[in-house]
Amino acid sequence: MRLVDILTLSAKNLRLQGRKARLSVLAVAVSIFSFCLISGLGDAAAEGVVSRVRETGVGGVTIYPEDGSRRIGEQELAEIAGAPHLAAVTPFLYERGSMTVHEAREDVLLIGVNEQIGRVFRMELLHGSFIDIQQVRGGEDAALVDDSLSRALYGRENIVGKTLSVSVGGLRRRFTVCGVIHSQKNGLESMMGVSVPAFVYVPYTTLNMLTGQSKCDRIAAAFDHGIDSDRAAAETARKLSQLNDTKYSYENLGAYMDGLWDAVELVRTFVKTVSAISMAVGGIGIMNCMLYAVDARRSELGICMALGEGRRSILLRFITEAVILCLTGGLIGTGATFAVITAVNRALHVTIAIPLRAYLQSGALSFGCGIFFGLAPAFKASRLDPIHAMTR
Repeated sequence: MRLVDILTLSAKNLRLQGRKARLSVLAVAVSIFSFCLISGLGDAAAEGVVSRVRETGVGGVTIYPEDGSRRIGEQELAEIAGAPHLAAVTPFLYERGSMTVHEAREDVLLIGVNEQIGRVFRMELLHGSFIDIQQVRGGEDAALVDDSLSRALYGRENIVGKTLSVSVGGLRRRFTVCGVIHSQKNGLESMMGVSVPAFVYVPYTTLNMLTGQSKCDRIAAAFDHGIDSDRAAAETARKLSQLNDTKYSYENLGAYMDGLWDAVELVRTFVKTVSAISMAVGGIGIMNCMLYAVDARRSELGICMALGEGRRSILLRFITEAVILCLTGGLIGTGATFAVITAVNRALHVTIAIPLRAYLQSGALSFGCGIFFGLAPAFKASRLDPIHAMTR
């Protein structure tokens, strides 16, 4: 029997089943609605967490002396610059301060770094450039700011070339903006639940001149892709310890972020698995409906077999009927999910977005359930004895 004939006959038989088929479709629709809504919201929440984490720009490894009174100087930096598998390294020191532009005042965290900052941390450069080596060597008054600060001070994103008046420890200095990056502040505030000052990156040599220091508290490093960063960081810390008889430790920020992403993915998978269990309810309803159809159509099936219809054709017919029922229920369920989310967004003036893949996964789950729960009735129908079926 041709595929078109199988589809036509399957659709006709489903119409004849009436209320039982409609109830089976409703059960699948409710199951798919549950799966699509729960897994979709789980996906949206997971993507929101990952997006916020990425906004922080946290990454790399920080290395610091365990004795808080010790500092890392130029000699230590020069020694580890040639460490194996070290992709980038920057001093990392910070001071709290304030910034004033046209009577607009913002609390800021001035962070001293070198020209390799963009390779150590995950930063998205929007305008201008990162701090360069000439600005570091010359101790120039260059500043790298984020877009939230630029909007707060100037009302726009691109403020490259603008001058900012910064006060640190009672000293005031004017910095020229060399670049604008995507805000890290928003991601940190979302994760921590508290307000944090805006980050302003400046050459560490400039910040040392402002504070009267010549060394830094810690360094931040990034290692080559594919290298075990924990092992490489431990080796670098050991090398520093041998240089000046001071014990150094490290903190793998990138590993923390990777661990967080793994946890988010685990929760997402768990939510999907739990919500997918609800499909068993709809699937059992489909199987019950199709088993009833086998018993109700025994005489018809016996006649079809006697006239030459093969067992494979009957098998495909019943599986097709089960798939049509499940896909119809899946379509209704995903449509209901979309309608509910749209209504909630309009009523509460919020933006809740179910990812497209949640709808696609719902469709695939419907199709798979149709095949899985249609197999038992299909095998039962295809194995009927024609004579016994006609005489019953």
